[in-house]
Amino acid sequence: MGLTPMVAPMIGAALLGVAGWRSNFAFVALVAVVFGLYLAARLPESLREKRAGALTPSLLFDGYGEPLRAPGFRVYMALNAFAFAGLFAFISVGSFILQGVYGFSEKAFALAFGAGCLSFVSGSFLSSRLMRRYGLTRSIAIGVAMLAAGGVAMLAAVLTTTAALALMAPMLIYWAGVGFVLPASTASAMAPFPRRAGAASSLIGLAQTLFAAAVGAALGHALSGSALPLPICNALTGTAALALFALSGKARVAHGAR
Repeated sequence: MGLTPMVAPMIGAALLGVAGWRSNFAFVALVAVVFGLYLAARLPESLREKRAGALTPSLLFDGYGEPLRAPGFRVYMALNAFAFAGLFAFISVGSFILQGVYGFSEKAFALAFGAGCLSFVSGSFLSSRLMRRYGLTRSIAIGVAMLAAGGVAMLAAVLTTTAALALMAPMLIYWAGVGFVLPASTASAMAPFPRRAGAASSLIGLAQTLFAAAVGAALGHALSGSALPLPICNALTGTAALALFALSGKARVAHGAR
């Protein structure tokens, strides 16, 4: 997840220059077919016990209802959505702001984007080490603090200076915080539902994607030659994640947070 965004734009740009924009869709289709065939041939079945009628509509919707009825699951799902929305905000409008407002070249923007991805990967790596030693809750706590600090610092930087570095430095803190929050909140949300893992995972992905898409669309409409929309968004999502974590202790403990 961290390295792909660094490589994908390079592949897309190369294809665009050689074969036009339609070639990107052809490449995606080709990759899907190749990976589909590979997984069909090489990925072993992990289901230990098949359940009769598991794909009937009633059982499917019941599988979604069980996690959604748990307050702790909703908390972790929201934390996941807040963190990812701030990340997706930059993916949506970062190029317009860094290139249009701060005058970054294509190469400079690629380097900035790569630095963000590296920060996300680093955060995920450190989080995995901390989770093993101190548990999931500690990792999420560090992550939401980084989200809030990075988002607020981004907003302060845009309001007080025109230096691009002042915006980028706290943005890297935010991206690292995303690396802390996403894996830990997902694991925490799904832990009590081993028999509903697929349903729980799909709900988290749905909430994450829908909320991020709504945020990205809103930011697209808010762009007006200013860098303010992005840091405002990151400050809001970061502080919302921190506040939710601070106020949800009872629900998280009941969920079996560790």
